[in-house]
Amino acid sequence: MDPYFISGLITGDGCFSISFDEKGSILFFLNISQSEASLVILQIVKDYFGVTANIVPRVTNTETGYTTYGISTSSVELIRERIIPHFDKYPVVGRKAAAYQTWRELFFRVQEGEHHTPQGYLSILEKG
Repeated sequence: MDPYFISGLITGDGCFSISFDEKGSILFFLNISQSEASLVILQIVKDYFGVTANIVPRVTNTETGYTTYGISTSSVELIRERIIPHFDKYPVVGRKAAAYQTWRELFFRVQEGEHHTPQGYLSILEKG
């Protein structure tokens, strides 16, 4: 698989996201969704990164019942060893590039334990 295809796909249809919960946990996600007609593309991305999560349906329009399908991973190991090295070498472009850089920076700050102090947690929360 052409790694630039993967980066282009994520540029258009992917999302780098961060989740903060009430217990102070911070999770990082790479998400991508596609229509049912493009399920094979999700399988390609899943195989490329080694994502073990299932492809799941997501109703995106409750009035029409339109459903997309997606994969999502928050595996720290997968993000650190496969996803970040990929996007460092084959970057996303446009607005997604800035979102990736922020996501990447915050991921490493959390990995270094910065979120364990009140000041560090608030700093990450404000930027995320």
